[in-house]
Amino acid sequence: MQTGDIVYSRIGTIGKARLVSVDIRFIISYSCCLIRPLKGYLDTRYVQQFLESRVALNQAHRSTQGIGVPDLGLGEIKQFKVPLPPLAEQHRIVAKVDELMALCDRLEAAQAERESRRDRLVSASLHRMNQPTQEASSFRKDSQFVLDHLPRLAARPEYISGLRQTLLNMAVRGRLVAQDPSDEPAEALGVRARELRRKAWEASCLEGNRKKYIAPALPSRKPNFELPTGWTWVMWREVGTCQNGRAFPSTEYSMKGVRLLRPGNLFADGTIVWNSSNTKCLSESWAERFPEFVVGESEIVMNLTAQSLKDAFLGRACLTAVGEHCLLNQRIARLTCYAMSPRYTLWLLKSGAFRDYVDGGLNQGALIQHMFTKQIDEFEFALPPLAEQHRIVAKVDELMALCDRLEAQLTTTQTENLRLLEAVLHEALVPVD
Repeated sequence: MQTGDIVYSRIGTIGKARLVSVDIRFIISYSCCLIRPLKGYLDTRYVQQFLESRVALNQAHRSTQGIGVPDLGLGEIKQFKVPLPPLAEQHRIVAKVDELMALCDRLEAAQAERESRRDRLVSASLHRMNQPTQEASSFRKDSQFVLDHLPRLAARPEYISGLRQTLLNMAVRGRLVAQDPSDEPAEALGVRARELRRKAWEASCLEGNRKKYIAPALPSRKPNFELPTGWTWVMWREVGTCQNGRAFPSTEYSMKGVRLLRPGNLFADGTIVWNSSNTKCLSESWAERFPEFVVGESEIVMNLTAQSLKDAFLGRACLTAVGEHCLLNQRIARLTCYAMSPRYTLWLLKSGAFRDYVDGGLNQGALIQHMFTKQIDEFEFALPPLAEQHRIVAKVDELMALCDRLEAQLTTTQTENLRLLEAVLHEALVPVD
C-alpha cells in the first residue's frame, strides 16, 4: 500500500472508499480492493469522491451479485464509467467539494446544538407543568409560556408525545379547565357511584351470581397534590368494577362469527382495531352461551399481559366504538366506572397518574408481564365533578386534535424541506453551458 492509494469495499458493504494517507505497511481484506490512480492524470481525492458519489454507487449496485452477501467483482469495478475532467478542474472540484462538506459539517453542528438547547427547554417546560405541588400562579405562568411558544416546542414528534402526556396530566389534576362552584361536588357523585355499584351487583345476582356482596372499604387517603374545588379522592374499588375475560378455546377459532377481543386489538391511541392479521372469531353460539362476556359500545377494556413494558402495552386502556360487539378474551379486563364518563375514564387511564401506578412495580412475572384486576381496584385517583368531566373531555379532545394537526404539519414540513433541498441541489448541479 502507498500513500494516495484508495481502499474500496466490494463485499458486504459496497461502495466505501477510503484514502491511504499514512506510510505504514499493511494488508487489506479480501472484501476490499486496492485502487491506485495514475499520478499526473488523476487527482486521488477526485477519484475517492467519485467512488462515493451516486453515479458510482448506481453502477456498483447494478453490477453486484449474491443474495445473502452482496459481492462486487474486480472485473465489474474495472468497467465503471468515470467522468474525467481536465486535471486542473479535478483540483478545483475537490477544493469546492471540501469547502461545501465543511459547510455541511458546520450546519450539522449548529443544528445539533440548537436541537440540544430546544430539548432542554422542552424537557424543563413540560417537567415544571407536570409538578403536582406547583403553585397556581407559577403554573399559569409556565403554561402560558408553553402556549406562546407551542410551534417551537412541538418541532419534533417526540416533543408532541410529551405534550400529549402533559395535557392529560393537567386534565386529571384539575388544571386544564376552570372549576364551577355550581357543579355537584364529586363527593356526592362518589356516594351515588357506590350505590350504583351495589345495584349492579344485585342485578347480576338475578342472572346467576351468588357471591356475597362486599362493600368496598374506604381507604386511608394518601394525596400527592392539593385537590381543586369540588374534587375528592377515591379508589377504583369504590366507584368501579373490573371483570376478567374468559379463556375461549383457540380450537374453535373461525373466520366468521362474533369477534374475539385480544391484546393485539388494543392500539396505543385508545381505539380497538380489527384487521385481517389480528382478528379471530367464534361462532355466535359462544356469545349466546356467555352473554356476560359480550362487550358492547363505549366500554373500557384493558390489557393485563405484555411481553415488555414498552409503549405502555401493559395496562393499555381502550374505548370501544359505536356498534361494537365482541367477546372478552382472557387477560383482557372490562372496567366499568359508575362515577365517570367512559371517555374521561379513558383519559384518566392514559394519564401519568395511572401509568406511574402501573410502571411503579405493579407488573409481575419474568418473561411475560402480568397485572391483575385486584391491583386495579387499589388505584387511587382524584375524582372531579361529573359536569367538569364533560368539560375536561371536550378540552382534551380539542387539544389532542391540535396535536394531530401539529404532527401532520411536521410531516408536511419535512417533505416540503426535502423537495426544496432537492430543487436547490438540482439547480446547483445543472451543467453549465
